[in-house]
Amino acid sequence: MPKACERMKSTGRNVLMAVQRLQAEPHSDVAKENMVTAARSLLRATIKVLLVSDGAEVRRIIQAAHFVQDRLHLVQSVESMKALVVAFKAFTESVMTLSSLCDQRQQDLTQPETKERILVAMDTLRKAVPTLSTAMQTHVKYHSNAQAKASRDFVISQVSAAISDIIGLMGSQLQDAPATGDRSDLEEEMAEKTHQEEPGHFAAKLDKLLQLLSPNYRASLDADFYSHVADVVRHSMSVGSLSREKLREQITSSCKQILKQRGLIQDQSQGIRDNPAFCQLRSDFGSSCESLAKELLVLEKLVKFALIGQTVDAFVETVEPLDRMVKAATTALKDKGPLREKDCIRILQPLEDTFHEHTDRMCQLGSFASASCTDIQRASSLFQVVGSLERLDPEVFPACLAVRQDILDKGAVRHLKLIRRQWLSEVQRLVEAMDDLIDANRFLEVSGEEYLAGS
Repeated sequence: MPKACERMKSTGRNVLMAVQRLQAEPHSDVAKENMVTAARSLLRATIKVLLVSDGAEVRRIIQAAHFVQDRLHLVQSVESMKALVVAFKAFTESVMTLSSLCDQRQQDLTQPETKERILVAMDTLRKAVPTLSTAMQTHVKYHSNAQAKASRDFVISQVSAAISDIIGLMGSQLQDAPATGDRSDLEEEMAEKTHQEEPGHFAAKLDKLLQLLSPNYRASLDADFYSHVADVVRHSMSVGSLSREKLREQITSSCKQILKQRGLIQDQSQGIRDNPAFCQLRSDFGSSCESLAKELLVLEKLVKFALIGQTVDAFVETVEPLDRMVKAATTALKDKGPLREKDCIRILQPLEDTFHEHTDRMCQLGSFASASCTDIQRASSLFQVVGSLERLDPEVFPACLAVRQDILDKGAVRHLKLIRRQWLSEVQRLVEAMDDLIDANRFLEVSGEEYLAGS
């Protein structure tokens, strides 16, 4: 969200400068074109801020729904009336919170079908609360009564289905969020969250999941397992959001299948706890674990292919965007002496936008590669390179601006040269690191496909 807001502020300043230039040159076609371009950029930036805000609201609802699920599991596990009172109070409060968020959300929706499904799910959830209270009280009083247990399990299954439906509906809204170009700020926010993870986190969590799903460990799946699945899916969706269409669709499809398998495993695990002697249920649970493990390996392969494609796209140019800015800042003009700041900005701003987009692309690639790296030392090195590029990025434009304003300022020129040297060094480190990580044959194959597509 802060990044989207900063871009909105930046485009707002561009609009102001475009207006000032148009006032000074009302008959200039270039000034008119700049005004149109700046206005469009501001509109796109505004839409991005709204998308990020909308995505945050959706994630709050999903988080609230998961919290209701947790409270429901606590209610289901109580064995005394005193514990039931405490657990059910927490459950009803969580349902009220979720209900409030969903009511607000459905009022903002324009799709009648989604709106109706949210209303139906919440109506089912609200109506099930008093029924669940009665069923749980009966079950606690008559713990050995089969009919009381069956009644409790039926009501709980209804509540679980309603919560899962809400989570699914909200998740689909995150996946279906409109994009600006190939990337929305909702996806950027997901990517920024990925930046904050530890180096190698994707590879580590994937290995941990495969271990937990193996026959020796699958009987003791806990909350960490489900959390790791969510983290792996979130990271993969972030990678997919920046990938080519075919791979993006394949990654999305694989993630949906993984989430579906996770839900199935969760239900089967609960079923085994309730019916430990049911052999067929254990067999089905084992098959589901095997299927999920295979799908995770498929997803890992797709993410690797996506990173290769992003490497091809990101390194079409390496230092050229920076060199174009430096050249524009240091080229002598006909007019001698210092230039006004707004004239310097007019010269450098288009080049700065291109440079910033290029930097974002390289940093995102480095972050994704670091997350997928199994060598923790190499992953940490990539992570440090990304951090260095991100720190240098905001220093480049002011340094170029200072030189452009007064090309005879030796201190400003030296500072710009220093920043350029540091930038070149970090980019070279990134290129070398990616060369070590990427399969050369696959890289050449993707590059060839890109060449044929462009010819």
